[in-house]
Amino acid sequence: MRSRAFLIDCRVGGVFEEDKCHFIPKLIDVQAENKTLKIQEQDDRLKIQHLLALTQPISEQVTFFRDCRPGTRTTYPSRQTPTPTTYPYPSTMHIGSEDMKQQRRKKKQDKSGFVVRGDASTLKNISQSIPANKVLRTIYMPNEQTAALAKTIENLQKQLESHQTLSETRIQIFYPKWLYIYQALLDGFAQEKAKMMLHHQHIEEKSIQLEKQVEKTKRILTQTTKDYLVLRHKSQEAERLAHEEIFQVNRKCETLTTEKTQLTEKVREETHALREIVREEGNQTVLEFRNQALSRERDLHMLKEQYAAMQEACTKRIQDLQVRLTKLRSRYRSLDRRRAMEMEGFTRDLAGLKRHLQKLEVILYGRGLSAQERQVLRYDENYALDSNELSEEIAALQRRLMDLSTDLAEA
Repeated sequence: MRSRAFLIDCRVGGVFEEDKCHFIPKLIDVQAENKTLKIQEQDDRLKIQHLLALTQPISEQVTFFRDCRPGTRTTYPSRQTPTPTTYPYPSTMHIGSEDMKQQRRKKKQDKSGFVVRGDASTLKNISQSIPANKVLRTIYMPNEQTAALAKTIENLQKQLESHQTLSETRIQIFYPKWLYIYQALLDGFAQEKAKMMLHHQHIEEKSIQLEKQVEKTKRILTQTTKDYLVLRHKSQEAERLAHEEIFQVNRKCETLTTEKTQLTEKVREETHALREIVREEGNQTVLEFRNQALSRERDLHMLKEQYAAMQEACTKRIQDLQVRLTKLRSRYRSLDRRRAMEMEGFTRDLAGLKRHLQKLEVILYGRGLSAQERQVLRYDENYALDSNELSEEIAALQRRLMDLSTDLAEA
């Protein structure tokens, strides 16, 4: 019902200009809601019919005749209406069942049988067509009312024809769109059917594999039962042999316990004698150990005295070495300072020689000092060289002097 109202209220141009993907989900939702409402309405009707059947109502049918006297009235006993076939879930299967089709036919007959125009001779045929659980009432009506009813019927028929033409035009307008939607639904149904067939094939293959596994497990079960019976027989045989061995071992144990008691008595006597002998020897060894312990104690006391004297001498020696080490450290620091001062003087002398040699080269070659060379000379004056750097600088000065002397000799 809501889908029809939706299609009637929407404008034709605006609806069809929308995107197809946007219209189809709405239509499917409306159709699903319509189906659920129809199912709910049908369930409500069935519940109402069931409740009316429980109270044993008497259904009646009124038939109108023109220009005749009222006939007789016949009352029939009401019988139990058959319970319709229902399903636990709301689905379209209930709408398409046989009971629902019969109920629709009965409703159409009831709607079409309220007004009958004809003679009184048709009363017998109408009474035969009425079910046994309904009551026939024949009412006499004047000619004016019958004519008015006929006019209303004609007006209603004209309205019905106009509505039919309007519905046909709307169907012609909406048919291409519905055809496209129907084709899309058919394609989707075909795809779902192919998927279901493939799924069914997978299920059949899986069932065949499971049957093979069941056969395999049956074979394994029979084999395991055979092995179990064999092992049970072997275990029973082993248990019997074990009981016999246990009986023999118990007899041996009894003989051994008697021998043990005899041996324990004999050993007790021997141990008592040995205990006396060991006690005498132990007293003698204790005296010897006591004398040895006293002598070792005297030796240990002497060693302690020697250790104390040695420790005192070592501490004195350590103190002397510490004093000597402090003196040597102070000497080393003074030597280090003196050496640093000497190296600083050497570097200054070396810088002066460099400067003097540079002046001679300027006089000889007529070339002035660059800014970088002046900066190097200043750096050499302020920087203290170590022994290796000093030897390298002296060797470089010697080479420069040799070159200068050769140049002077040639000049």
